[in-house]
Amino acid sequence: MKDTTSVPPTVDGGALAADWLTGGGEMGRLVRSMDWSKTPLGSIESWPQSLRTTVSLCLASNFPISLAWGPHHVQIYNDGYWPICGGKHPHSVGQDFSVCWASAWPVIGKAFERALAGETSYLENQRMFLDRHGYLEETFFTFSFSPIRDETGGVGGLFHPVTETTAKMLGERRARALRDLAARTGKARTSEEALEFAAQALSEHNFDVPFALFYLLDANSASAELIAGTASLPEALAIKATNLDESTVWPLLDVVRTQQVVEVDDLTVRCGKFSCEPYPEPPKTALLLPITPPGSTHPIGIMVAGVSARLPLNDLYRSFYDLTVAAVTAAVANARAYEEERRRVEALAEIDRAKTEFFSNVSHEFRTPLTLMLGPLEDALAEREHPLPEAQRERIDTAQRNGLRLLKLVNALLDFARIEGGRVQAHYQPTDLAALTIDLANTFRSAMQRAGLTLTFDCPSLPEPLYIDREMWAKIVLNLLSNAFKHTFQGGITVRLTWLDGTAQLTVEDSGVGIPTDEIPQLFRRFHRVKGAQSRTHEGTGIGLSLVQELVHSHSGLIRVESVLGRGSRFIITLKTGSAHLPADQIGPADGDITGGRAAAAYVEEALHWLPTQPGAGAGEPYFSEAEAPKAPSSPAGPRPRILWADDNADMRHYVTRILGGSYEVLAVPDGRAALEAALSAPPDLVLSDVMMPELDGFGLLKALRADERTRQVPVILLSARAGEEASVEGLDAGADDYLVKPFSARELKARVRAHLELARQRRGLERELEQRVQARTAEVARLTGVLQMLSGINTALVRIQNRDEVMAEACRLAHGIGGYVLAMVALIDPTTRMARPVGWAGYEFLSNPEAEFPVADHESRDSSLMGRVMRTGEAALCEDIERFPYVINGRDKLIAAGVQSLACLPLRVDNTPVGAFLFGRRSDVIGPDELLLLEEVASNLSFALQYLNKQDAVHFLSYFEPLTGLAKRALFCERFSRLLTRGTESLPRLALTVFDIAHLSVINDSFGRHAGDRLLQCIADRLKERFPDTEQLAHLGGGTFVCVNALREPTAGDLRASHEDITRVFAQPFSVDGREIVVEVKCGVACYPDDGQESNELVQNAEAALKEAKTSGEQYLHHRIEMNSELARRVGMEQRLRTALDNGQFLLHYQ
Repeated sequence: MKDTTSVPPTVDGGALAADWLTGGGEMGRLVRSMDWSKTPLGSIESWPQSLRTTVSLCLASNFPISLAWGPHHVQIYNDGYWPICGGKHPHSVGQDFSVCWASAWPVIGKAFERALAGETSYLENQRMFLDRHGYLEETFFTFSFSPIRDETGGVGGLFHPVTETTAKMLGERRARALRDLAARTGKARTSEEALEFAAQALSEHNFDVPFALFYLLDANSASAELIAGTASLPEALAIKATNLDESTVWPLLDVVRTQQVVEVDDLTVRCGKFSCEPYPEPPKTALLLPITPPGSTHPIGIMVAGVSARLPLNDLYRSFYDLTVAAVTAAVANARAYEEERRRVEALAEIDRAKTEFFSNVSHEFRTPLTLMLGPLEDALAEREHPLPEAQRERIDTAQRNGLRLLKLVNALLDFARIEGGRVQAHYQPTDLAALTIDLANTFRSAMQRAGLTLTFDCPSLPEPLYIDREMWAKIVLNLLSNAFKHTFQGGITVRLTWLDGTAQLTVEDSGVGIPTDEIPQLFRRFHRVKGAQSRTHEGTGIGLSLVQELVHSHSGLIRVESVLGRGSRFIITLKTGSAHLPADQIGPADGDITGGRAAAAYVEEALHWLPTQPGAGAGEPYFSEAEAPKAPSSPAGPRPRILWADDNADMRHYVTRILGGSYEVLAVPDGRAALEAALSAPPDLVLSDVMMPELDGFGLLKALRADERTRQVPVILLSARAGEEASVEGLDAGADDYLVKPFSARELKARVRAHLELARQRRGLERELEQRVQARTAEVARLTGVLQMLSGINTALVRIQNRDEVMAEACRLAHGIGGYVLAMVALIDPTTRMARPVGWAGYEFLSNPEAEFPVADHESRDSSLMGRVMRTGEAALCEDIERFPYVINGRDKLIAAGVQSLACLPLRVDNTPVGAFLFGRRSDVIGPDELLLLEEVASNLSFALQYLNKQDAVHFLSYFEPLTGLAKRALFCERFSRLLTRGTESLPRLALTVFDIAHLSVINDSFGRHAGDRLLQCIADRLKERFPDTEQLAHLGGGTFVCVNALREPTAGDLRASHEDITRVFAQPFSVDGREIVVEVKCGVACYPDDGQESNELVQNAEAALKEAKTSGEQYLHHRIEMNSELARRVGMEQRLRTALDNGQFLLHYQ
């Protein structure tokens, strides 16, 4: 920029302004264009240097800067500042600063006055209201006022740089509002609470949220109820409840339909006049925002939020409300989830109570029929006068034993129901705990011995009796011993009782399979089972250990478990001494027998049935047992079907084996693993399996059977005590063929086994049939694949080979070699003789002369042969058996001798007319319809090739021969003559090449017609062919001009004349054309080889030159001379120049 700081003010203000007031963007142009003489500053020419310098610096800066100059505080600013002015720009340029920003004066006035007094002021993030857009707008600015000294040394003006921080300050304020909202609503437990807490939180942020309403919609989104509103909510806006389609104030229905934010303007028109904090003027606009929790397809509530009257509704403001409603939606969703969880917990608790009550009622109801069942059974077994037969006693013994087991289960359920219902009536008595415990444990000794386990006691007498409920203690000890016995296969069980710091501690320790660490916390949970644990049986309710824990707690005792997987478990019970910890009304004196033998009988009897029934079978060793059942004789059709039956209950194994043993061979095993080993070693005809078994359950067995190829198709029937449709569906989904629920009748079991064995037999038959079909289809696919490959090869040959006969021969070779046909032939038919001429064949080695023609019809209009029928009908014919085929087949006996069984004959067409046939033959396989379709495509492609090659031959003829005379054209004649000259350069005689022309041919055409001239040329060609049998020495050059070649002895005039006479003799006799005698005269031109040329084109050209000269001179013939070429060239050149002169208008017409 030009330096003008030393130039004083002059009258030439325009030139001066142009020197220093340059640049500055839009504001620079505006300052230059203004008439400053109408402002207190006066014209630019009169501005002091200090003002000029300050204005130049201001305009050159990108930072927002404003100047206030002189006593009237005239305002000048740059491009960075004018957006701050908003709608005041450009009128604010030259305006008094204090007038322009009067609305902000309460905030900036004091700083402005201090700066005028010479003191710089700097203020940060000052909140002020500007009327720059037609309304008071809340804004925030960081700015300073700095004095500017003029030439007098006083304050001439103020320098005012400014930064608007409105977005930053509003963002921080709104972030605080969102944090408060999230913190407050996070405590809500219902949807209503969430909305109320949201209203409370937003009430503290009315600068951004002047008011807010929260509505909840009913289930059908038909009506809305006002739940909460902010503290500043005007009454005119608080519509309590409304039907959505009748709401006149808030368009709630639009929000429900669109599920989008709806903007509402002119609130005073909708609601009348109202006031709303924090400003005197009420909000004009509100936003309706949907509250749609995740998973909901429509809004469940609506938030109505006012827009501040002193803030613009821009993207930042809308984003704030989007985040606000998102926080409210999240709070509502969390509250709804909490409510749902609370209702679920309450429902589960109610279900649990109902279940406990049901167990209690059912258990009570079971006792009466069980008593009436067990009583008569016990009486029948105890009968001495009339004892039962052994078979009947065995059945009744099984019924009584399982009845007692059922009674034990019922008692356990009843005890559990009483404990959970708080209805336990315990009777605590002082008891010798060691004696009672040893007595209870001793009942298991026989079972331990049979299982090969040791039972060890370490139960010394305790210092004092303990108060216990003896019946409960018996259940505790027996359940722990039964559980230890079930999971111990080697070693033994130890029962230990110790006195420890005033407490008694019972320990039941085993050397069994142990418990996984992650399963121990779940061990005492009701119905919990350790999955995959090795066990003697899978029977049980899963409440034994849970019942033990509850019974121990009834004694105010503790129970815990210690276990190492694979090494064993230790259950430890701790009981307090004395009776202070027990209910006083349930404590009684010691009375009665302390033995527990009667209570233990059911437990021991059940444990004994977990053991193998055959001597010497170890607990950990699977064994096979087959019940003694009546054996039916083998069926005459073959051996009896084999059934593999797996169940861990000995009574059930015996029962089912007895039912099925009369009709089938039954192999019974005690668990799934033994069943799997038996099935894989000798696959049975059917597998019958319980679901819940040790080692490997029924589903595991089923999965293993289905995974092995040997047993994949064996039908499997699952038997289970789990009733209901869900259990049946689970079993069938797992791959079982049937699912039978216990208890079941013997007739039903027999019927289902019989049905599945029959289905399996039918399935095996269908599989064999399907396999045969697949094999046949595979062979057919292989044949069709060969035919497709043949078709591909033939198509390739059609493109590659251009000779017709070679194409047909290649097609036959491919059919024989790739298509798999024992023979193949292509024959073309002569329509006049009705004889077939083979043009290609393969596989006819048994014929001495396969290329010989043969007839295809007995008569022109009738046929009795296979190929003749195809030619007459134009359709493919199929012969499945050539011995019985009614039509004649050429060489039938030889074909039969060669082993050919079936034939297919397909027509070959040209222009949709049969011209030949393609014959295929096979030895054993019949040609099917799919194969015939492919063969028809082969025939169609060959037909196309025939038509194409015929047309190609026609095009070739027209290219090299004159169609009227059949003689070679000039190009072919020259090519043939060149080959002749090339082959015999040294041995050739001298040759005379004569070009002769029919005189007056045009007169003949005009006189007798063009057809007469054409017929004359054909007659001339026929005589020439008679005179020159070697047609390669003749050619028709077009029109009436011909050429021929004669041998000369010597190139003398006499020999040339003799050659000419040979030609003229051809024309000595008149030609008869359409009944007219026409005499022909010819002119000849002769050129001799090698004197007149050594190339064919040169000789023809020289002979034509001689002919032209003969026509001009009137001679009958002329021999070529070199001058003729030059004269001819001269004439041609002269003719070309004359034509060019005519085209260019170079001739001038002169009149004389």
